[in-house]
Amino acid sequence: MFSNGGTKKFKIIIGVLVGLLVVVVGMGSLHLYDYTENDPEFCLNCHLMKDAFHSWETSVHKGVNCHTCHHATLYERNMMFVKTIFERPTEVSERPHDKIIVPSTMCVTCHLTGNKEIIKVSRSKGHSLHWFKENIECSSCHAVELHKFEPEQKFCVNCHASAKNMVPKMKDMACTDCHNFRTGRLVPGNKECIECHQNKSPLTQPAGASRAHQPFECNDCHQVHDPKKAAAISCTECHQGAMQRGKHPIHIKALGNACTTCHTPHQWRITKKSASKLCSQCHKNYPLRTFSR
Repeated sequence: MFSNGGTKKFKIIIGVLVGLLVVVVGMGSLHLYDYTENDPEFCLNCHLMKDAFHSWETSVHKGVNCHTCHHATLYERNMMFVKTIFERPTEVSERPHDKIIVPSTMCVTCHLTGNKEIIKVSRSKGHSLHWFKENIECSSCHAVELHKFEPEQKFCVNCHASAKNMVPKMKDMACTDCHNFRTGRLVPGNKECIECHQNKSPLTQPAGASRAHQPFECNDCHQVHDPKKAAAISCTECHQGAMQRGKHPIHIKALGNACTTCHTPHQWRITKKSASKLCSQCHKNYPLRTFSR
C-alpha cells in the first residue's frame, strides 16, 4: 500500500497523464476537424473527387474552401461516409432534379454582402431579373459544368430558345456582347449597337441624310434573332401607306425591288442630285417630283 505521500504523488501523476491525454486528444481532434472542414485536400481521400478537385484548383474559386459552398448536415455527412465505406461507388451519382448541390443562399453570402473585393450581384440588372425576380438558381447559369463558373452562351438558350437563331455575321458572338448583364440594358439599345457599328451612328451620317429614324431603336428594324426577317422587310411595318403611293407599287411589286435598292440604309432620303444617278441605272431620268404622282 502507498503511504499518504505516495498516494498523493500517484494521484498527481495520474492527473498529469490524464491532462496530457486530454490535451493530446483535444489537439488531435481539433486538427482532424480543421483538416476535414478546412483543407480541400481532404476531399481527395475519396477517389471520386479527383476531377472535381483539379477543376477547382484552376477555377476562380480556388481560394474558397469546399465547405464554404458545399454545406452538408451532420446526417448527410455520415450517410456519405457510410456509402463510401460499404457501397464503394465508382462514379459520382447524378444530380437529382429536385435537389440543388449549391443553392443560391450559399452564393449570396459572398456575392450579395461581405468582402467588397468580391463581385456583387446587388447592382446587376441581369441578376435583378433572373435571381431576385424570377428566382432562378445561380447554378442554372453558373457552374453548370464542374467548377466552371463563367456562364456560356449555350446556357442562355436553355431558357431563351428563340435566341438560338442569329444572323450569320453574329453567330460567333456571346449573348452578353449585346445584352449587358451586369451594368447595362438587358435589351440592347442604340448605344450598345453603336459600340461596334460606329459608322452607322446618326452622328456619322452625311448632312443630307434623313433624321426621320433617329427616335427609333436599332432593333426596331434589325431583328438579329430572326434571320428570316431582313431589315428591309421591317419597312412595311411603318411605311405601308407610302408603298402604295406614286411609283412605289411599280418598283416594289412589279419589278420586285426592295426598299434598299433605292434608299441607302441609314440615309434614306433621295435628293435630286442622287436621284439623277440612281434612276439612270435602270431607266432614263425623270424629274423626282413625278415619282410621287
